[in-house]
This record gives sequence, structure tokens and C-alpha cells, in this order.
Amino acid sequence: RGIAEVFAREGAQTVIAATSERNLATAAEAIAAAGGPKPVTAILDLRRLEDCQKLHALVKKGLGRCDVLVNNAGATKAGNFLELSDDTWQDGFALKFFGCVRLSRLFWPMLKDAQGSVVNIGGGAARTPGADFTIGASCNAAMANFSKSLSRLGMKDGVTVN
Repeated sequence: RGIAEVFAREGAQTVIAATSERNLATAAEAIAAAGGPKPVTAILDLRRLEDCQKLHALVKKGLGRCDVLVNNAGATKAGNFLELSDDTWQDGFALKFFGCVRLSRLFWPMLKDAQGSVVNIGGGAARTPGADFTIGASCNAAMANFSKSLSRLGMKDGVTVN
């Protein structure tokens, strides 16, 4: 939300997505209050490929371009490693890691056309994991390596990846 507020204040049209209609509305109000265009909103679950595709279609049809993609989806469940189920692991990776991968792949042609940027937000746990944050640390490490790999393609295609 803070990133979108800064972009809006600079006059950029922002697009935000969330699973919670209430959280999305609250964020949209704060972004609009920062100045600039009111954000386009989408109630979607980025764990699902179909919803990632819907977000891409919304941006492509509604705005026609994408200059910056910020992947900053949700948080993973923390807890005792021995008590975290496979479903909990899959859920964490589906949102934080695969959402990032899918959106980057879908938006890449638009970003390439705009000579744009991808910003993947992870966390310090990628380098300094804790015993009760195994899913988040693992997702963050995967995102960091994905970002490094994608940056190599970005050098070729004119897309900055951080």
C-alpha cells in the first residue's frame, strides 16, 4: 500500500489486488488520499493462476500498459515446523512465490514494451531464517533467487528486476 501511495502521489495510475474486499477498499481510500489517480482495484486470489490471468487482463484491457510490477503478496503462516502441514506449505508458496512467478511471466511482454521494472518484495528471513518462520523464509529465498535469475532475462529485454 505504501508503495502504491508514493506512485499515486507522483501521478501514476496504480492497480491493487487483494482477497479481502474490506482491506482493498481501505487501501484504495488511503492511496487516493495520497493524491493522484484513484487506484484500480481487483478482488482476486493470487494463489490461483486464473486470478493472476484476470489481473493481467484487467490491466492490459483497461490501461494498455504496465511500467512497474510490484509483487508483494501476503504473508505465509509461521509456526512450529513439525506442525505445519503440506497444505500450509503449498498455500504459502502458492501466494508468495507462484503468484510472483505467474504475474512476472504474464506481465513480461508489457514490461518489455515499456522498458519497465519488476520489484519483488521478500524479506530478510531469506538470509536469516528463524525456526518458527520456515515457510516464509523458504519462500523469500526462492523469490530472491527467482529475482536474480529473472534479472538476467531483464538485461536482455530491457526490464529492470529487483
